[in-house]
Amino acid sequence: MTHSASIESALAEAPTQPMRIAQGIVCGAWALAFEFGWSRNIVDNFELVAVPQASEWLVGATNIDGDLLPVIDLVRLISPQATPFVRQPGQRLLVGGTGTDAIAIIFSRRPQMIRYTPKDGEQIAYIPASIRSVARGMATNDSGETYIEIDGTKLTEMLALMSG
Repeated sequence: MTHSASIESALAEAPTQPMRIAQGIVCGAWALAFEFGWSRNIVDNFELVAVPQASEWLVGATNIDGDLLPVIDLVRLISPQATPFVRQPGQRLLVGGTGTDAIAIIFSRRPQMIRYTPKDGEQIAYIPASIRSVARGMATNDSGETYIEIDGTKLTEMLALMSG
């Protein structure tokens, strides 16, 4: 067997992960990727209503297509010592989940559709402890930008437990 044949044989036997497509958003200093199977849409214009006595990461509620959704500030969830939430021009919502498990995540900058091969558990030390349990690993797109891949379903479950 030639050297190139042995390389081709090894590549054919190597397990490959399927390419994923996700919505990439920036929350503060964190670039996060939410798989399209969970993320539903991006909302540019929305009303935000305060929720009395809510956790610091629950910045309000909004009506999206007739459904009242909690609006989550992941910056405050990741870094509770972060500056308190202030609504800024140009902020958007990533709506994810379905039914009673739907949430809206507030973010800034333009969302990015990213294609990537998941790297499960890679660079786990880089992922903040507060979201490590809902992170699948790291996602690097074709441009070399790195995102923390978030399991939206696990995030919703974690938030439900945190709210009591």
